[in-house]
Amino acid sequence: MLVYTNIQHKFRKDNGITNNEYILADMVYHLSKMESGWCFANRETLASYMGMSKRTIINLIKNMYEKGFIEIEEKTNNVRTSKKWQRVYFNQGELSSPLAANRGEDSSPQGELSSPQTPNTPLYNYNNITIKNKQDFYNDQININKLLPKIKQYEHFVKFLFSDNAFKRPLINVLKFSEAMTYEQFEKVLEGKGDANIMDLIETMENDPKYIKGKVSFYMTLMNWIKQRNNFKK
Repeated sequence: MLVYTNIQHKFRKDNGITNNEYILADMVYHLSKMESGWCFANRETLASYMGMSKRTIINLIKNMYEKGFIEIEEKTNNVRTSKKWQRVYFNQGELSSPLAANRGEDSSPQGELSSPQTPNTPLYNYNNITIKNKQDFYNDQININKLLPKIKQYEHFVKFLFSDNAFKRPLINVLKFSEAMTYEQFEKVLEGKGDANIMDLIETMENDPKYIKGKVSFYMTLMNWIKQRNNFKK
């Protein structure tokens, strides 16, 4: 869940956005997977995060959709922020997104996102953004699917990704997959893993990231590794 939102009021006022609409869009942006992914939080979850009713969230999404700042996936009803929203991360022509340094673009002090506790220090570096976004994503998956039968196994899997592993730290290389693993995908992994130890495979990915460099989907990559491991054992 988003802890706080830095509101750029000039951008907000110039585009006719209310405070609540801005906060919603900022939350959707941070709950979305990296590389323009979708936010899988349903309307009830977003409502609980913002302390509002589901109806209010539906209206906020509708308003931001009509203003062109939020996109809605027709089949799933998932949402994400649009390219138009990315202008919120620009300030006086300078890119203020924390990803700027990672892309080799200029990021002036005026454009840095800063923590209230340390106003002169960038809030996140690239790895921390990846980790925070993925924590939000996986926590949201747990909340959405908390009544489903394999949720305890999924919770154990999430703890493994962030601390309960041989490295005793977040699996930074694995968490860089653009597409994180949903609960539904995790169920399919359990069904198809055969004799493979998925935790061992994931730790191998973390330890030797050259084998996963350029891969997009955590789920598809892991399933391919499982298939190869099980074929090797035959």
